[in-house]
Amino acid sequence: MYLKLSLAIALLSALLKLYIHFAPAPSISRSQVKWYQRGSFHRLSNGNDMFYVDSHPNTKVGKNPNDINKDDVILLIHGFPSSSYDYSTLFTSIQKKCSCRVLTFDHLGFGFSKKPPTYNYTMPNLATNMIDFLKAKGLENVHVIAHDMGDTVLTETLSILEEQGKTSGFKSITFTNGGMVFDSIGLRLGQKIILSNYGSLFISTIPSIFLRLFTLKQIYSVWSPESDRRRMELESNEMLDLVEYNEGNIIIDRLSSYLKERSKPENEKRWFATLGRLKVPIKLCWGDRDAVAPMEIPRELVKRARLRNAEVEIMEGVGHFGMLEDGERWMDCVLGKELLV
Repeated sequence: MYLKLSLAIALLSALLKLYIHFAPAPSISRSQVKWYQRGSFHRLSNGNDMFYVDSHPNTKVGKNPNDINKDDVILLIHGFPSSSYDYSTLFTSIQKKCSCRVLTFDHLGFGFSKKPPTYNYTMPNLATNMIDFLKAKGLENVHVIAHDMGDTVLTETLSILEEQGKTSGFKSITFTNGGMVFDSIGLRLGQKIILSNYGSLFISTIPSIFLRLFTLKQIYSVWSPESDRRRMELESNEMLDLVEYNEGNIIIDRLSSYLKERSKPENEKRWFATLGRLKVPIKLCWGDRDAVAPMEIPRELVKRARLRNAEVEIMEGVGHFGMLEDGERWMDCVLGKELLV
């Protein structure tokens, strides 16, 4: 009886994995196709291609295009489980508002970037990829704006550069809603499962359609209750279309490993120490209706990392995805008076 049950479970698991693997690829929207056509690929030193979009793609390394009024560059870093597409509707507006060069990219494993199934998607590896990209583009005077998991990728990047005795070339740092203080995170059910001993099993065996519906519910829960529901559903579904693009859903458990890295006190201690030693302006732009990254996080971050001169600006009525929920307010917050022209 036990043998028959074990064989049945093994067969069911194998069939579910086959379903996941051979399920029809999601179609992407016209706007996503246009975003793809606007971008290019950077070949990382590890041989994988990383998708990026540059408002001035013909700029030579170390030079600024003639139609830019300032030397400033803005780099936008996305979070989990999204991609650079989060910034697509605001990209041109940001460039016009600050009259500067704007870049964004998809982390390896996300969006249109390569999604190698055996790659180790750790924070040090994603940060190393970011450093590779910055070096290849010769970016200096960079104002970095990060969101969600991107906050941690950015902090890890700063830690690596500091440990190597190198300067970042960053002119300012802006963090937006993300779980930078682990014990203050309002963990969603999906995140609790990922952090458990059954996370990989859950993700690898649940059929794609059910995993998508479950994930959508988790994403909806971190939008502000005041958000436009139709927009929330559209943006969230497009987000998952790009998760599933090129079989990204197969590696979702690997991409989720950042949560376990965040949960380690030694990592948090190192990251906080790095931030506390920074000499550049730090700004925290936070939506106050975010269920996963509540207002307690920026308050605790300022205290624990000793960010005495950090500026905290609250976006009232805005949830986790400020750039999608209220783009104009989000731009005003992250750009501030310093970058607006």
